[in-house]
Amino acid sequence: MRMLLLAGALALLMPVAEAQINKCVIDGRHTWQSAPCPPGTAEEGSKEESGQGAPQASAPSPAPAPAPQPARPPTKQERCANVAQLAETVMQQRQRGASMRELMSRVPDNDVARRIIMAAYEEPRYNTREYQQNEIRDFENKYFLECMRGAN
Repeated sequence: MRMLLLAGALALLMPVAEAQINKCVIDGRHTWQSAPCPPGTAEEGSKEESGQGAPQASAPSPAPAPAPQPARPPTKQERCANVAQLAETVMQQRQRGASMRELMSRVPDNDVARRIIMAAYEEPRYNTREYQQNEIRDFENKYFLECMRGAN
């Protein structure tokens, strides 16, 4: 359950500074990335999925899509990858100078996400891109390892 809340928290982290997070569904799994989603993989309700991008020409409605298969529960490694992805995103925001108050306001009821945000702001903010990238990667790895060692 905590992992589902954590995955939801990532979706709530709105872009701060210049970052943009896109929620995609690839092979039936939710992923978050800074690059735009590949065609046909945008999360339902997103700007890309709803067609808010380019105007659409009138065309006959396509045949209904086949009923979706029930999603399989994520593996431990997939859940931990989501935790690591959240940690990476939070630390990216930290290194870009985002406000901790702003990040915390986006996840008011998610203790795991709030703990990750607080931990990120206990780490230094670096000025050089190389040091920032090292800190982001180390922080992401720390949470992936912690999750993999944990229960479930």
